[in-house]
Amino acid sequence: PELARAAAQAADEGCDVAHVEHLRAAFVADDLGGLPRVFDAVDCLADLHAQIAASARSPWRRWVAAREAAALGPAEAAALRRFDAVAVTTPAEADALAALAGVPAPVA
Repeated sequence: PELARAAAQAADEGCDVAHVEHLRAAFVADDLGGLPRVFDAVDCLADLHAQIAASARSPWRRWVAAREAAALGPAEAAALRRFDAVAVTTPAEADALAALAGVPAPVA
């Protein structure tokens, strides 16, 4: 709640753009009013966990990673729709996030 209040206050105080890093902070997008929003996803977490699930030797690790991938995919797709632009580190990450969104996403 404190972060959401700070985001709303920043939007009210004349900031030019909001830069939000990582999925766990993406919820503040709703508190930024009309301020342009950039989501710095860094990478596609769902894809990362899917890769871990595919390559892990331990059945337990595969199960945990697959479960994380399944949970993170919808959360990342929802985050993409809440921002005006999304930054990632590689074209492969951009492709993975755009695939999650199911529509062309503002990923660069």
